[in-house]
Amino acid sequence: MKFGIFKTKPKPKIISLLFLGSLSFAISCNGPYKESFEKAIQDIYKQDIIDKTIFVVMEQSGCTTCLYKADEFYSEYANQGHQDLKFIFTGYSSEKRLRLKYDLKNSQSNIILDSTSIFYRNNLRLEYPSILYFENNRLIKYEIGSPDNFKAYTELVDALASDF
Repeated sequence: MKFGIFKTKPKPKIISLLFLGSLSFAISCNGPYKESFEKAIQDIYKQDIIDKTIFVVMEQSGCTTCLYKADEFYSEYANQGHQDLKFIFTGYSSEKRLRLKYDLKNSQSNIILDSTSIFYRNNLRLEYPSILYFENNRLIKYEIGSPDNFKAYTELVDALASDF
């Protein structure tokens, strides 16, 4: 029996590896999403990024474990005074609920609300939190906070400590 391009039914692990490999290629800094991420950040941040800046894009729907890990990171690092770390909240249905859930204040300069769904309009809804490393208005590195890549948060902490 044939299963698409496979002669036998592929094992789930093989499918997962193929998917993650293609996803990682597709969203690498030279992949097709590079310009979309740069445009989305320019549209939502509206400032030149001369210094190194890290944006953590926090989806409000998708992989539950991934969202929990991003929430955990936010709780620990959002108020530590890192000027080069910004959190972008996207995909929310109610700004009021979002503000209550994360105890967001209008005066927090490291919080950006994607109230006009810029990330969704730029086809960047990935259902996983995203970590975007920018310098000189260019995306220099991109990580996805998927269950197979929670080390992205460890690397982020290391980057904050070393001024990446």
